[in-house]
Amino acid sequence: MELIALIGCGGHGKVIEHMAEKTFSEVKIVAKLDDVFTERYVEDEILYGPVNEIFRLLPYGVKIIVTIGDNRTRQRVVERLGLYEGDYTNMIHSRSIVSDDVEIGKGNVIMPGVIINPGVKIGNHCIMNSGSIVEHDSQVNDFSHICPGTVMTGNVSLGEGVILGANSTILPGLEIGKWSTIGAGSTVIHNMKEYITAVGSPAMEVENCKKYSYPPLI
Repeated sequence: MELIALIGCGGHGKVIEHMAEKTFSEVKIVAKLDDVFTERYVEDEILYGPVNEIFRLLPYGVKIIVTIGDNRTRQRVVERLGLYEGDYTNMIHSRSIVSDDVEIGKGNVIMPGVIINPGVKIGNHCIMNSGSIVEHDSQVNDFSHICPGTVMTGNVSLGEGVILGANSTILPGLEIGKWSTIGAGSTVIHNMKEYITAVGSPAMEVENCKKYSYPPLI
């Protein structure tokens, strides 16, 4: 039995908890941690409390998934904790199809209906959301989010922190620069730069996001 603590109790956390309850008999959620909680308490055999409670649980072999949908916030929480990759685990839904040779890091969530084909490499703390498709030899870097219904065709490369909006399509062999966002329903037909938002079919840049600052969580 793998003991898991979820960090983040928003909507994405609810989905991951539901996945664990309905499809993983070998997984037990033992803690739900979020800084919305000011004190620790136990309810239905689950510990609730602020994020720093995780340091009490690690000596007992508890593994972690950061269940926060926002890429930036997920990254800041991971950096704040400063833990080893081995302290995190993956949750891969039984109704997903993942090729045997796919390389997967830690802290990832692969939702129902996802298809990941041969030669794909996935970094750490990524979200492969419901019904998305990642075709052969593609690469998904850390903290990216592939939203529901998205299609990454073959040999696509995503930089760190990329968001592919729901039902977007990325044509073969293209690169999406780090921390860029592709809008829902968009079709990407050429490479995209870093730190931009692009929308439409074909997708066109509408905003440069590099000017924004993201201070670390305290």
